[in-house]
Amino acid sequence: MTTNVSLTNSSLFSPIVFRPDFNHFEKINATQAWSIFFTRGREDKALGINLTAGRFFNLSLIAIAIASIFWSFMFRPF
Repeated sequence: MTTNVSLTNSSLFSPIVFRPDFNHFEKINATQAWSIFFTRGREDKALGINLTAGRFFNLSLIAIAIASIFWSFMFRPF
């Protein structure tokens, strides 16, 4: 059995943000941004191409921030 996989490419294991085919100042969506964050810069399509995942993580982060602010005002010592 033979394979056609070549693991000798130097940019194969490097972070995606430093690969020459990625950094052309193109806009990325929220799902790609979260995917890069969760994979520590290794992959931009780990969460897929669906925009719903990016919206979910953005809204979750906003909800956590609002809940934290609300919590600090409601349960502060007098």
